Amino acid sequence: MPKPKRPTGPAPFHILFGGESVVVELIDGTTQIVYVRAMPVAYLLSGVMRLADKTNQLIELCTYHNAPTGRTKAPLPAHPEIPAPTGKINVPHGWSDNLKPASARVLFKHIKALNFTEAADAAQDAIAAKEWQTPLVIACEQILLPMANRMAALLSSAMIARESPAKANAKS
Repeated sequence: MPKPKRPTGPAPFHILFGGESVVVELIDGTTQIVYVRAMPVAYLLSGVMRLADKTNQLIELCTYHNAPTGRTKAPLPAHPEIPAPTGKINVPHGWSDNLKPASARVLFKHIKALNFTEAADAAQDAIAAKEWQTPLVIACEQILLPMANRMAALLSSAMIARESPAKANAKS
C-alpha cells in the first residue's frame, strides 16, 4: 500500500468564502464585481443582527473585493475585526456611499437572502440558551450570595477591629 503524501504548499487552514458574486454600479457609472458573503456563525449576532437596520454598514460588513495582487496595499477595511476569506479583502469604510441606490438595494437583497434567516436562527438559539441558563444562574446566586455577604461582613468587621482606637491604645 502506498504511503500517504504530506500536503505541500500553504497551510491547510483557509477562511472559506461562501456567498455570491454581484456586479454593482457606482455613482460615477463604473461597475465592479463584489462578493456578498454568507457570514460565519460567529458574526451573525454581533454583525448581521446588530447592523440589520443600518443598510450601508451592513453592506460594508458583508461585501468583499478580490485581494490585490503584487505590492498593492489594500485600503483600511470597514470591519477589520472580521477576517476576510482567503483571497478576498473587506471593502473600505465608506465604500457603500459610492453605490448607486439600485446597486445598494441589490446588495441588500443578496445579504438578506444569505444571512437574515441564519441570523434569526442564531438569535433564537441564543434566547433558548439564556432560557436554559437563567434558572441555573439564579440558583447559584441564591446559594453563593448569602455566603459572599457573610464573608464580606467578616472581612469588614476584621478591618474595623484592626482600626479600632481602643485596640491601638491598648498596645501603647
